[in-house]
Amino acid sequence: MHTPKKLHLHLMAATLVVASLIMTKASPAAASEVAESRRLGIGVMVGAPTGLSLKYYFSPRHALDFGLGVGFWGGPTLYLHGDYKLHFMLTRNSAFDLPLYIGVGAKLTVWFDNHDHAYWGDNDVHSGYLGFGIRVPIGIAFNLGGLPLDIFFEIVPGLGLFPGIGAFVDGAIGVRWYF
Repeated sequence: MHTPKKLHLHLMAATLVVASLIMTKASPAAASEVAESRRLGIGVMVGAPTGLSLKYYFSPRHALDFGLGVGFWGGPTLYLHGDYKLHFMLTRNSAFDLPLYIGVGAKLTVWFDNHDHAYWGDNDVHSGYLGFGIRVPIGIAFNLGGLPLDIFFEIVPGLGLFPGIGAFVDGAIGVRWYF
């Protein structure tokens, strides 16, 4: 039977392989209203974390994404992340755009209490309130035609670096309104 750490590593590897295969078949993103004329999106997400989401397109294919919220995997936490995301258009028509994205970023976790950090790897680190890790978000957005709105789903494998070394998987579903 797999240990939780090995299971997380296998899941992260499988996710990266699937994303790579999809991206080789996807065409480069074309500008949509969400990415071109309305570049800043603010909204909410539910998952890990549950909270606020902010996304800024600095070009039609490239965006910065930030999240602030609470999490419960590994104990109750305050959670902050920032990611760079590259978009690939899967489908585009007058009703909606469907871009796939992949990125890289960082995550800062602040635990509300001192607890076992097995979530960040089993290396006998059992105290502290702060965690830091690297994220690899992979997701898909549903950009509605006629509305400056996107609905997104992402899975985020990652590597916890502090207080211990270990793999994690986050994920969220959310919605953002673009200005």
